[in-house]
Amino acid sequence: ALLTRLVTKDTVLQGKKLPKECCVAIGYHPNHFNSKNWHNPREFVPERFQNEQENKERHPFAFLPFSGGERNCIG
Repeated sequence: ALLTRLVTKDTVLQGKKLPKECCVAIGYHPNHFNSKNWHNPREFVPERFQNEQENKERHPFAFLPFSGGERNCIG
């Protein structure tokens, strides 16, 4: 799964120059299986979203089932 975004100004990201008006593809699916974000990331555990404290501590972009940021899916 990929998100695409248009770079609006010259930017340096992790030492790489992204020129204004280039298109960037962001692969977010690996975040859903990253052990830095989740305990037992390969297990289906719907209850993991019920703990409000963990939800507050979790990075807001650790789980992006419908995109994220300014162009987040409103559906």
